[in-house]
Amino acid sequence: MPLFANEQHTGLHALLHRPRPSNWEQFLAHPCIFLARKLYTWRQTSPAQPLTNPVSVVCVSDTHNSQPKLPDGDILIHAGDLTQSGSLQELQATVGWLRAQPHPVKIVCGRQPRPPARPELRRPKPHRECGGRARGHRLG
Repeated sequence: MPLFANEQHTGLHALLHRPRPSNWEQFLAHPCIFLARKLYTWRQTSPAQPLTNPVSVVCVSDTHNSQPKLPDGDILIHAGDLTQSGSLQELQATVGWLRAQPHPVKIVCGRQPRPPARPELRRPKPHRECGGRARGHRLG
């Protein structure tokens, strides 16, 4: 219904007030979508149940040789930047700290996505960058 008596029907008005297709027309136009929508609306929803055995994940990154106190959990993920300069001594200390953590499962992403500032620490790029196949090392 127009707001004013002399208002003409616009394209927007025609779009908003167009006749809706019947169920049969919807089915003929897109049978798979029609059936999927019907099946989805017919499914019974079950109320969320509290988890009986939840898994807790602790994720840290950018520790740069610091060894913060971490909360307990089932899985520990260190998402990179373990050391400051990447020296063997720093890495050994950080791996020792990670091994001492009580988490039964530990996942470490040790490679920084950017090259180190010191050219002597740069290594040739591997065939596959992070994001390809996962490679893991057992810490303990």
